[in-house]
Amino acid sequence: MDSTLTALAALAGGLALLLWGANVMVEHSVRLGRRMGMSPLVIGSTIIALGTSAPEFVVSFMAGLQGSPGIAVGNVLGSNISNLGLVLGVGILLTPFAVERRVIRVEYLVTLVVTVLATLFLWTHEGLARWEGWCLAGLMVLLFIVYITAELRKREPDTPE
Repeated sequence: MDSTLTALAALAGGLALLLWGANVMVEHSVRLGRRMGMSPLVIGSTIIALGTSAPEFVVSFMAGLQGSPGIAVGNVLGSNISNLGLVLGVGILLTPFAVERRVIRVEYLVTLVVTVLATLFLWTHEGLARWEGWCLAGLMVLLFIVYITAELRKREPDTPE
């Protein structure tokens, strides 16, 4: 019974720290993004996405080093399902919000392409090859470049012709 109470107290303390840390991270990420002239969409798609993906990255990296690729793949897939279903779903239940059609089309297409590509990579053989990892990582870098370039273009003043 004592160990159960200790585990519950640790869980409650961990959740409290997680909520506090998430609030601080979002607040400072938004502040940093605004100083850089970024829109909220780009702040969420780059700065906050990288910050919230760091734990999954570390777990998958360590699992790969320890010869447990199933943990790495399951971690990535579970995280994506959780983010789309739980985080987005519950967030919208609590506070519905409007999103531009252009954003939905772009994000939907990117999500669909990466999901199909990762599925094909996993389906074709047991495991992922190094070149497939480079391909997926390269797509992420390309997406960040596209986001940031689009933001910079928005900020450029129109030049008279």
